[in-house]
Amino acid sequence: MEAKDYVELASKHAQDGKVDEALTVLQEAVERFPDVWQLWAMTGQILLETGQPEKAIDPLERARDLDPEVFLPHFLLGSALGRAFALSEGIAELEIAESMRPNDAEVLRNLGWMRCMNNDVEGGRQTLIRALQFEPDNPFIYNDLAASYLYTNDCDLEKAQDYCLRALEIAPSHPAILHTWHYIVESQGREDE
Repeated sequence: MEAKDYVELASKHAQDGKVDEALTVLQEAVERFPDVWQLWAMTGQILLETGQPEKAIDPLERARDLDPEVFLPHFLLGSALGRAFALSEGIAELEIAESMRPNDAEVLRNLGWMRCMNNDVEGGRQTLIRALQFEPDNPFIYNDLAASYLYTNDCDLEKAQDYCLRALEIAPSHPAILHTWHYIVESQGREDE
């Protein structure tokens, strides 16, 4: 089998929800083709998407190091580092991804939220608002903006509510958005007491 055959087989397993099989195929693939960045990136992406950001970091670093001029490893590695709370390193990778695709709303969303989490709240909000210019109907950008007014020192429930209501208009049943909404409602109840 060639590297592309491994990618196709792993993709099929992943799409069918067979994550362990996909990772097994990719493990064999990287042993046979250790210089193919796509195999490492796919391994890291599957690990990231299945809630294992710490395990995703090593394969994503390998993908990035094999071809530093490619966007995807920088984006995925930045996302994994952020989810593993290595915020400064994640921001650095996402800034490289942003330099490669400055109008990519998902890059900007991840970068904006990470900046907020890394105590650059205003810079993070500006980045999130910039992301809206490219995807004005992305509910996750609105949700991140709402959260930026909840989980920071300058808590503003009214702004959080406005952004969360917009997110709910777009994706009324998404669990992350509903979680933010419930937190706002609970916070308002505590404020009224």
